[in-house]
Amino acid sequence: MLSVEYKTPEKFAASLTGSLVGGAAHAEARSANGRVSYLAGVRYKNAQYVLNSLRQAQGGYNPTFTTRRPS
Repeated sequence: MLSVEYKTPEKFAASLTGSLVGGAAHAEARSANGRVSYLAGVRYKNAQYVLNSLRQAQGGYNPTFTTRRPS
């Protein structure tokens, strides 16, 4: 069984990371009266830079990823 606990932001926080194959950013905050909070994030990944650097003579690889929550 999977147990999920959602994070409840207590104050403003943000992060930003990056690399040769992608990056990520997030922000979270809570209103002064504590009634409204949010947590948002985005991720991007592209391995094409790494794959092109391999300089293989044959083959092609262009991955596409899509995720969705099961119904």
